[in-house]
Amino acid sequence: MQAGESRGIANAGFRAMDSLSCEKGYRHWHADVRPDDTPLEAGLAFTCKLSTHTAFKGRAALERQRAEGISKKLVTLTLEDGALPLWGHEAIVRDGEVLGHVRRAEYAFSLGRAMPTATCDDLKAAASRRSS
Repeated sequence: MQAGESRGIANAGFRAMDSLSCEKGYRHWHADVRPDDTPLEAGLAFTCKLSTHTAFKGRAALERQRAEGISKKLVTLTLEDGALPLWGHEAIVRDGEVLGHVRRAEYAFSLGRAMPTATCDDLKAAASRRSS
């Protein structure tokens, strides 16, 4: 650490990895993505070879889901109030309607505010309620 001191190098700590991954939009298996999420719901469709003819387990189910549409989606949000702390499991509310919940929340130091990763559930029902 002394060798890098003149260049401003400092210990960042383990939590920096979580904070920076959230800012970058990288998903964590242990906190963001769960076994009941599909790559389409988690924003990870790019990891599947759906534009090729490559066979893989679950391909038919993903193609069916892509054609029918997803019902929940993992999203990354930022808060307008930079001082508001988040811990996880908070409700996501829009126009008085609960749309989902926070799975993981980190403080984004480059933005100066909390940055939660959340699931928006029942997207089809919410869209039909807004259009009626």
